[in-house]
Amino acid sequence: MQDQFSVAGMNAVVTGAAGDIGRCLVAGLLEGGATVVAVDRDTAGLDAAKAAWASDRVTTAACDITDEAAVDRLFAEAVPANLDLLVNNAGVLMRAAPEDTEFARWRALMSVNVDAAFLCARAAGRLMRPRGSGAIVNISSIASIKALDGRVAYCTSKAAIAHMTRSLALEWGPHGIRSNAIAPGFIRTRMNADLRAIPEKAAVMTAQVPLKRFAEPEELVGPLLFLASPAARYVNGHILFVDGGLQVT
Repeated sequence: MQDQFSVAGMNAVVTGAAGDIGRCLVAGLLEGGATVVAVDRDTAGLDAAKAAWASDRVTTAACDITDEAAVDRLFAEAVPANLDLLVNNAGVLMRAAPEDTEFARWRALMSVNVDAAFLCARAAGRLMRPRGSGAIVNISSIASIKALDGRVAYCTSKAAIAHMTRSLALEWGPHGIRSNAIAPGFIRTRMNADLRAIPEKAAVMTAQVPLKRFAEPEELVGPLLFLASPAARYVNGHILFVDGGLQVT
């Protein structure tokens, strides 16, 4: 039965691979036996991550995935044609009240969180459709359904990712391509380190979570391996919340 949860032999692409969550997702896929193309625009971060991964089944690719031409080159030159899995993990955060949200910063966030995810999904779909199989896992957020103060742009972008996931599931399901998303809750990363450094703010955050704690980035690996594996072969268009129960509060 355990074989149905295996990703051994799969070819995967992970974006945002140099970040805290991305590093863990790549490491989990490598440990599971997959071969991974780790993508990020942070070259130094990729180099450091590759040294930590210490695997001959990972290659790194520095790419600005908000650039359509760069994404097309990436998938033509660095990604194997027999691609099995795309993990759209790249994302950025902006905190500002709606009235103080500059449109240029709004567009920059949407470019990374939404546009880049679509460009990579489109490129992956073009490889997967002729083969009649493949899986796409997008990283959404609890912010896709739960409004968070000072994060109107981020919340909007993650809601867009969730619904793009459903739309891709509808469009590409008939071609054997499954599209799902993981929606993390409060994860212990550099993105929220400033809030966690303030005891009162950290307490307010964890008080909302039935499990009463932050998650570690590693806790997203299991859900990813499930959605990527044959165990989820009939799971399509699903948003899997990994949030300690935050969505029910």
